[in-house]
Amino acid sequence: MGERSVEEPATPEEIRQIAELAGQSVKEGAMGFSTSRAHVHKLPDGRCIPGTYAEAEELHAIAAAVGKAGGIMQTVMNFPDAEKEMALIGEGAALCRAAIFSEVCNPSADARQRRDEIVRQFRAEGKNITGFTVPRSAGGVGGLTTPHFWHSPSWNKLREMDLATRLEALRDAEFRNQLVDELKNHEHAEFAAQQTRNWYPMGMTERAYYTGGPDESLYAIAEAAGEHPAETWIRLGLESEGQVRFHMRVFNMNLDDVAEVISTDWAMPGLGDAGAHVSGMIDAGWATFVLSHWHRDRGLYTLQEAVRRMTSVPAEILALSDRGTLAIGKRADINVIDIDRVAECQPLLVNDLPHGAPRFIQRAVGYQATICNGQVILRDDEHTGVCSGAVLRNRG
Repeated sequence: MGERSVEEPATPEEIRQIAELAGQSVKEGAMGFSTSRAHVHKLPDGRCIPGTYAEAEELHAIAAAVGKAGGIMQTVMNFPDAEKEMALIGEGAALCRAAIFSEVCNPSADARQRRDEIVRQFRAEGKNITGFTVPRSAGGVGGLTTPHFWHSPSWNKLREMDLATRLEALRDAEFRNQLVDELKNHEHAEFAAQQTRNWYPMGMTERAYYTGGPDESLYAIAEAAGEHPAETWIRLGLESEGQVRFHMRVFNMNLDDVAEVISTDWAMPGLGDAGAHVSGMIDAGWATFVLSHWHRDRGLYTLQEAVRRMTSVPAEILALSDRGTLAIGKRADINVIDIDRVAECQPLLVNDLPHGAPRFIQRAVGYQATICNGQVILRDDEHTGVCSGAVLRNRG
């Protein structure tokens, strides 16, 4: 469809070709078809990505072709129009083997209850539908070691510097005042301050801190110190030699709401940006958070239930019948875990992509060994250099 794919609907003939290609891809090993309808996913020019406005006829044709080949449908919905979006997901689920969707824990109790009712009704009708959500607050990572902070002439100038130069510049009182004044006098000054209600210091210990409450936000710290949030951001950055990081929460703000959702039988922990937004977000450690927080620290899950939700449930959804449980005749990829020690480490920004482009990585501790296809690929939190895994393909 070329440029037309951004804003124009597909023609009947194009829908036929799209569905045929999707079905053929599943026959050749793809697990299914994934689509985003979220308006926050934009092209560089500000328009929504292709597929955002795909009509029901197109989605149904794709689901039917994917389903015939034994695949699944995955959807990132347009969350403000959740009722309509869930109806589309349900209709698609009737045409394929399974449907999964990205769940966001709505702060409204009524909205959470309504989603629960809708999914349970679909499942009662025999539709295989499961939601996956980040099991903690999700968002970007900002701080002096990243390019993620405010925009104004002086802040943009700071963004162009390396860490050492940033620290040197911030030690100049005149430049600091200029940074703060530009935010105070910015046309969106109130928004610039208020957004820091959702920025949380991630701590200075080895373990990344994701569970801070409202009184631990950057905004609350600044208010207690009688400072503008930018002043506090700069002060904490200088005190830590630039190493303090802020988790800039975007959704799943309240962990009690998250607990309510991931306690249902249809919502699993398992969504996290690791391969997307690579220089802005890092949710790769979500599985470690399930073990450390929801099992060990909070007791929401038994260890067995935490492992089940991360292994046999997704294996069943993906029709990977040879794995997911430790049983005779099945593949025995194993993690040996020190449950008292397991934790996510602080995110690190590294420049190892082509042309030195940056991405976040996140290590973990507490993993004594990982065995894949009979070989030890990780021992005492360190990769052994062995790469014994393989690309998984659909067998539906």
